[in-house]
Amino acid sequence: MNSLNTILGFDTSEQAQFRFHVLKVFYKGGWETVHLAFPELKRPALYRWKKIYESSGKRLNLLIPKSTKPHTFRQPTEHLAITKLVKLLREKHHRMGKMKIEG
Repeated sequence: MNSLNTILGFDTSEQAQFRFHVLKVFYKGGWETVHLAFPELKRPALYRWKKIYESSGKRLNLLIPKSTKPHTFRQPTEHLAITKLVKLLREKHHRMGKMKIEG
């Protein structure tokens, strides 16, 4: 089982190990015990971890936090040629402001 945890990445993730530890405390003593041991932990977070852990068949690797990177992000709206021109102007005339470049 130890080598399986290593393969799945559970051993390298401190957050996943913390979540598993909190869940063990919860199963032994309930929410009151967890709240006394970890006062900064919110109840919805605990129950979210519990739901993920139990619905996956108690697989430890699903306690590893997922990426928070957005699926879509802003793309530049101006053309590359305009960006190069503005950069060239600002390199030549470093004190030139936005209003003179636009006008």
